[in-house]
Amino acid sequence: AQPRSVVVSHIVAVVVAVLVDYLTDQHLGLIPQWLAVSLAPALLAAVVSYMGTIHPPAGACAVLYIMGDEQVKNLGWLFLAVPVLLDVALVTFMALCINNLSKARAYPLYW
Repeated sequence: AQPRSVVVSHIVAVVVAVLVDYLTDQHLGLIPQWLAVSLAPALLAAVVSYMGTIHPPAGACAVLYIMGDEQVKNLGWLFLAVPVLLDVALVTFMALCINNLSKARAYPLYW
């Protein structure tokens, strides 16, 4: 995946997951928890498809937040910065290093 897809998809994943979590039984009570677990990645897939930045592992990020215990949910919007953006930066840096070891490869093709 290109860096733009990785970064944008994970940011959107956290935004969607936190917003869907606000709609659950624990906050507003509009939707049950079991529905939120399927709704978050479905909404994420629709949004990133529309944006043209599809990166399927970001769906797992949304599910991890929705299904997370109190330690994860207490992070709220901080979940975007601490584990997610830090991990995305690390993964993108490693991809840049590994994919550019060979002169026959060029990564990224676009940002």
